[in-house]
Amino acid sequence: MKDIALTYLRNGLSVIPAIRKEKRPSLCRWKDYQQRLPTEVEWERWCADALCIICGEVSGNLLMIDFDQQGKAFDDFKAKVPAELFARLVIETSQSGGRHIIICTEDVIGKSQKLAADADGQVLIETRGEGGLFLCAPTPGYELIQGDFQNIPILQDTK
Repeated sequence: MKDIALTYLRNGLSVIPAIRKEKRPSLCRWKDYQQRLPTEVEWERWCADALCIICGEVSGNLLMIDFDQQGKAFDDFKAKVPAELFARLVIETSQSGGRHIIICTEDVIGKSQKLAADADGQVLIETRGEGGLFLCAPTPGYELIQGDFQNIPILQDTK
């Protein structure tokens, strides 16, 4: 786990140890890592059986789109995205059967947001934006199914 965390770190991601069952960082004080990357020396002191990545500017304007409810809305999303763009996305499965799409942008991203809900008001799609975080592969229950964290696409505004 530590070797993979260091690989993510060397690729500019603010990656810290996590508690998988609680879906949160295992560090008591982790807010600093919303503003700066951890160091390799810090990682030498940490133990981890789960990893999380902090979104936003600290990780190169990283944004995660979270498809909840076992990814119920994922196929509809996929059908609306051009195939050549979809093929570039980093995608992983989550421990609850959902999907995460991970991208970076040229522009600063906003805070986390709910994007879609079902008729019962249950969230279908939400983002993890500036300062948010998410558990990620190779945490048990999370698996990369497309792409990797060393090659996250940078999406450009095409206005």
